[in-house]
Amino acid sequence: MKRFLLTIYLVISIMVLFAQNATITRLKYRLHSATDDSVKASVLDSLSMYNMFFYHGADSTFSYCQEYINKAIQLPDKKQLILAYARLSFFYSNVGQYKESLSTALKGLNLSEQYHNQDYLSALYYDLAWCYLDLNDNSEALKNTLYGISYLKQSKDPFFDQALHLYGITGLCYQDIGKADSAVFYYKKMGLVVSTSKEQSAKAVADYHWAYYYLFMTKQYEKADLLIADGIKECLATGDFLLDDFYIWSANSAIGQNKIDKAITKAKMGFKLSFLINDPVGGSLAASVLETSYERVKKRDSAFYYLKLQDSLNGVVQDHSNALEIQQFQFDQQLNKKEQATASAIQEQKQRSRTLIYVFVTSVAFLLVILSIQWRNSNQKRRANETLRQQKEKVESTLTELRSAQAQLIQREKMASLGELTAGIAHEIQNPLNFVNNFSEVSQELMAELDEELEKGDIKEAKALAAGIIENLDKITHHGKRADSIVKGMLEHSKQSTGAKEFTDINKLADQYLHLAYNGFLAKDKMFNIALISHFEADLPMVFISGQDIGRVLLNLFNNAFYAVHQKSATVAKHSFGAGEEYKPVVEIRTTAKMGNILITVTDNGPGIPDNIKDKIMQPFFTTRPTGEGTGLGLSLSYDIVVKGHGGSISVETKEGEFTAFIIQLPMA
Repeated sequence: MKRFLLTIYLVISIMVLFAQNATITRLKYRLHSATDDSVKASVLDSLSMYNMFFYHGADSTFSYCQEYINKAIQLPDKKQLILAYARLSFFYSNVGQYKESLSTALKGLNLSEQYHNQDYLSALYYDLAWCYLDLNDNSEALKNTLYGISYLKQSKDPFFDQALHLYGITGLCYQDIGKADSAVFYYKKMGLVVSTSKEQSAKAVADYHWAYYYLFMTKQYEKADLLIADGIKECLATGDFLLDDFYIWSANSAIGQNKIDKAITKAKMGFKLSFLINDPVGGSLAASVLETSYERVKKRDSAFYYLKLQDSLNGVVQDHSNALEIQQFQFDQQLNKKEQATASAIQEQKQRSRTLIYVFVTSVAFLLVILSIQWRNSNQKRRANETLRQQKEKVESTLTELRSAQAQLIQREKMASLGELTAGIAHEIQNPLNFVNNFSEVSQELMAELDEELEKGDIKEAKALAAGIIENLDKITHHGKRADSIVKGMLEHSKQSTGAKEFTDINKLADQYLHLAYNGFLAKDKMFNIALISHFEADLPMVFISGQDIGRVLLNLFNNAFYAVHQKSATVAKHSFGAGEEYKPVVEIRTTAKMGNILITVTDNGPGIPDNIKDKIMQPFFTTRPTGEGTGLGLSLSYDIVVKGHGGSISVETKEGEFTAFIIQLPMA
């Protein structure tokens, strides 16, 4: 009877694997037929994951991960490259290559910070957590799971339900350090996610963690057996890779209840399934359970047989590990060549840019000399021919002209801020436009597939494809509306300010202008790399202000901060002479409520402001920038808006060579 049940289980598993093979075949077809590189990258992601979970094919999985990275590195948007590193890190962790797993995940984190993309931070921290957990460093594993949970709202993983897996592994970490209450808390949160998760194997994952808890933490074998049985049903329905683990745990539970015959039967089922899905690690665990079981019943020949088999399987795992190390070395060599080629191209572009700047500066300087000579000659002639009466009229005329010039310069300063803001918005609007284009292309492909299925008469598949098209259209609408809101924001900023005040969320306003200013600066200098730090006080009260005017003030302070750290970065690079001197530009925004006022602090670690000019920076037309790079009106206008327009104050704290901090104080009422 037991053999009959095992045969049925194996037949069902094989049927599920055939279904997964059909999915793999369809993905390969999409990979070869797709013309867009971003679509190919997404398909390679799916192929690497399907091979990892449903076939345990180390060589094919590693090959798809490599191909995924090679394709993603060519895309201008680096978020696919970040995800590719997350997948490769997860693969290394699964095959026991922990050093490579940690190194690869850290590459992904560095890229995420460099390109300010948080889409896949949860996946990267999840990889780090599993790796540290396998290395028995529970404290480090727990720290990374909590980091991953903090980025769940930004997570957009197309393959994993990161909330489900992060809550599960967090509970596992707390269980391993003996904190049962905390483990149960996160297992319950995982259970809430299961009811809404779109991941097919969500229920099996939840059963996996709860069974582990009852089996190894509380020794409640009956509860563990119920969950294991439910998990086996779920795995058979979805083809999940946890199936052999559930049988091995069932055997462990039987040993705990001294049901040795049942333990041997279940362990053999797990052992055979591990070979079916090409999982030598699972086979080694099953052999270990069989060796223990036969020792219990004094069958030492069988126990010794499975002990040798366990050693043999561990050797297979090690051979796979060695082969992967060789492949990784070769892959690293290829990546280094590509990175060197990219660096060379960037260096050539920099050299061309320097040449153009030199020609431009020389031309401007020559023009200024000519204009200066012409102005001086004209002024001398005018002075020689004017009488006292004409001098009086000239003074009055000059005063009128100065007022007009001041008004024009003020308008020029406002238009300059509009130009910087527009550059940031244009840079930001590219993302939703890319989404619209990508989903449109995918929808065209789905429509072609829909036509084929309708001709075949396969209504079920046609409905599934139609649902995918509707979902894509919803995403196109969503990102279209997002682009529309960005354009409306730009139009709102370009309007002439009326000074009208309304209750405004300072945190939201500051965050919006920080990223718009950054994108504007990034549009001018693609290599601009800076750490943006935000400390927004929670539950900050709304403030009655002109959001448009205060937004201009913040935009000016952010631009000044970016300019300062950019100049310092260039200076450090110029004078370091390869001595290893390192400087990391940082701009920080902080909001706090204090004694009836809202404080907004903008800090940079740039060159600071010398003491001898600190008192002059708010004066009109005073600027520390080179000629042509600033009018000297930015801080003066900001002072007028904050002090005269809102009854607040603006002050500066600075230390030459270290930092500058501007503090805006606005009354709450």
